[in-house]
Order: sequence, then C-alpha cells, then structure tokens
Amino acid sequence: MQTMRGDLEFVNYREWGLHGLEGDSRLDRAYYVCPDCKGETIFPLDKKLRLRADHWSEGAARVDIRQGLQTKLFDRAAEAYQEIACGE
Repeated sequence: MQTMRGDLEFVNYREWGLHGLEGDSRLDRAYYVCPDCKGETIFPLDKKLRLRADHWSEGAARVDIRQGLQTKLFDRAAEAYQEIACGE
C-alpha cells in the first residue's frame, strides 16, 4: 500500500462478509479513495480489525490450518471446522 499524500475522499459504504469461529458476520465498511495515489482504495476498518482479504478471521484461519495439518483428508478438516464454528 502506498503512503497517503492527500485527503481521502469518502465514496460509500461496502458490505464485507467475514467467516469467524462465532459464525458468519456482515460488516458495512467505509470506502475511501486516495486522489493522489492513482485512485487507490482504502478501507480503514480493515486495518483496525486486521481483516484478512480471504474473509476469514484470524482465529478461524488458525483453527482451519491446524485441522488441515492434523487431518489427512480435507473433508474431515472441513467437517471439524464446521462443528467448531457452527456447533453442528
């Protein structure tokens, strides 16, 4: 990401889906552009909440990776994650 050189211009709010251990969530994030940075888009909430580009929370990603490393079959890892995240 480039360093911002000017005032950011608010554009709108955009919805973002997040998969977490507590379930799926939807966020409305303020969306800005940097006019001095060739229109680079900025979502300040992403940085503040440390949102990942793949829509997974840090905790969900850790559990998923751990399950994948412990389980030879991806389907079993997916089932284990589903049980943890959704209580199913």
